[in-house]
Amino acid sequence: MSQEDNMSSLLFSTKKMLKKNPVFSKIARSLITFFRRRSERKVYAYIRKNYTQLLEKYNNVTDFPAKPESKLCEESAYPVWVFWFQGEENMPEIIKMCYSSLLKNADGHKVNLITANNCSEFIDIPEYISEYHRKGVITHTHFSDILRMSLLSKYGGLWLDASIYISKKLPPFDGIQFWTGKWTNGCEYSKKTRWTGFLLYCLQNSPFAGFVKEGLYKYWNENNKLATYLIIDVFITLAYEKINVVKNLMDNVPATQRGVFDLYSMLNSEYDKEEYESLCKEICFHKLTYKEDFMEYTKEGKLTFYGHLMQEWMTGRSK
Repeated sequence: MSQEDNMSSLLFSTKKMLKKNPVFSKIARSLITFFRRRSERKVYAYIRKNYTQLLEKYNNVTDFPAKPESKLCEESAYPVWVFWFQGEENMPEIIKMCYSSLLKNADGHKVNLITANNCSEFIDIPEYISEYHRKGVITHTHFSDILRMSLLSKYGGLWLDASIYISKKLPPFDGIQFWTGKWTNGCEYSKKTRWTGFLLYCLQNSPFAGFVKEGLYKYWNENNKLATYLIIDVFITLAYEKINVVKNLMDNVPATQRGVFDLYSMLNSEYDKEEYESLCKEICFHKLTYKEDFMEYTKEGKLTFYGHLMQEWMTGRSK
């Protein structure tokens, strides 16, 4: 790992601490962005130069099966994929709450919780990747990147990070080949303008998932360390810019998820029923996090948004 990546990792790990100081938090975020973008640009140039055959393979794809072929996908409109390596019993409270909200709002879709114990039942990850994962060279976070693209390529369906809270029934995605959390149509290079890795839907054999999966497999077959933290975004960027069918799929996604982080930003604030219901009516998916501490009550003893969610979905206590 390069010096700039070490610096980026160090800054990323201290972001929670720095958040307590707005000035230092702003500086930290700027430095993290600077080092990460510089690292990603170098990796992008390397992959663009050395993955030409894989790019050519997917540029020859003009179509793919419109309907899933596997039995797993036939049993429901589309399968839903969630990953928590340690299993449901070891989820933090807020993740259990999110998972519970998904099960309640699955609307007949098969929800598949992937764990260390059942991963091999669904997908065959190359042994060299599994070995790197066991040794800690590949983190759980990056392993989930590899896993999501492998599952979406093989089965299709909806991938949700375990930290996503679902406030209403899952959308049908009828007639849609690809969808992702997207909240602006800006043209600058940034994943925020075109996709979110934590919220992805595609059909089986999608060239989007297929290219990224094969790219990650090839990368780890030829390298023994992670060159940049969000290498998955490098591959997605390359797919968008160099594979016509992928660009068309991504450009056709409407920007409808502008408020995906709004609930997260309000978790420690006093609960407001009208504001909560308005937000939940607007969007279905809400990205939260387990890496921060949240309060059920304010210092004044008022119920917070987090407290409301925990009461509603986990504790069964009165509102």
